Amino acid sequence: MGAESKTGLMYSLIRDNSVEIATKCMLRVSKFSSRWISNYGMSIGIGDVTPFPNLLREKESMLKLGYSTCDEMIKQYEDGQLVLKAGCNAEQTLESNLNKELSTMRDKAGKILVD
Repeated sequence: MGAESKTGLMYSLIRDNSVEIATKCMLRVSKFSSRWISNYGMSIGIGDVTPFPNLLREKESMLKLGYSTCDEMIKQYEDGQLVLKAGCNAEQTLESNLNKELSTMRDKAGKILVD
C-alpha cells in the first residue's frame, strides 16, 4: 500500500486524484481484507511471536556490553576524565555519547531480531 512512500498506492491516488478517492479506496481495501479474513481465517500462535533462545542470549550479551560501556562513560564523567567534544561541556558530551551508544544498541538489537 506504500505507507509513507511516494511510490505507494495511497500517495499516488492522492497525488493523481484526490484525498476523497484515496479514502474510498482505503475503505474498500479494509472491507475486502476484513471479509477475506472472516471467510478464510487467520491465526497466530504463541510460537509465532516467541523469540528463539539463542536470540535472547545474543540480545542479552549485547545489552550487557552496551550498558557496561555506558557505565564506563558515566564513571569517566564522574572522575572528570571524559574527553570533551568540541563546543560541548561535560554534561553535553556525556549525553551525546550515551545517546549514541544507546542508539547503536537499539539498532543492533533490531538487526539481531530481523536476521
